[in-house]
Amino acid sequence: MQPIQSGTTTERIVRSTIPTLLVTGFAGAFLWDGYVGYTRDNARQLARTLGREAAAALPPIDRNLSADTAKPLAEQLRIGTPISQVHAALGLPAIEHGEELYYLGSTGHMVVRQAGGAVAQIGWIDGVHSSTDLAVQRWLGYILLPVAVALLINLGRVVKTRTSLTDAGLELPGGRIIPCDTVTALRLDPTAKGEVVEIIYATADGNKKVAKLDAYVVKQFIAIVSALSERANLPNPLTQDAPPTR
Repeated sequence: MQPIQSGTTTERIVRSTIPTLLVTGFAGAFLWDGYVGYTRDNARQLARTLGREAAAALPPIDRNLSADTAKPLAEQLRIGTPISQVHAALGLPAIEHGEELYYLGSTGHMVVRQAGGAVAQIGWIDGVHSSTDLAVQRWLGYILLPVAVALLINLGRVVKTRTSLTDAGLELPGGRIIPCDTVTALRLDPTAKGEVVEIIYATADGNKKVAKLDAYVVKQFIAIVSALSERANLPNPLTQDAPPTR
């Protein structure tokens, strides 16, 4: 007989792809915002406030600088400290605006106002996205990440679904082979929502088992059912009423 090889249906692939793309996209977006996006947005907001939104590149961001790390630095670089010591402790500012030096962190910035070459005021200012905002985005990403991985694995399984009918018999997804001469009946499943054919076949120990072919899963569903009916010398359940057993 002419072998029939079938993958799964386009509808099934599409229905598996859509949620996979959505969940994976959301997971990636949350993680991006938590680690990169919100930090960059804080920098953009500060640059916009200082009238530098047209700058070609974002100012450098020190990811180790935060409200917690800024507090001891502010105590160390108190009012009257030479600006040279500020540079020694923090490096060059990300932005210098008039008499103010701005050092950017992930969740805000440290501003040093100078006068006469010394610190006149120093402190930390939170950005539009706080550390809590960043943490929430990261946790949402991490929560969705295993779901995205599971969906990707399932999508791979769906795409690789194969059903074939050869001289050896009907090979179902998963590798089970049903020899055609063991098939005793083919009938439509009256309880199924879609078009599903039940295959009743005899096992080596004389018992009967039931396997199913689903039109939603098998792309060449009609061709395989028709060829199996012919090979097993049984009425085609898709074209006429078939007796329950042979």
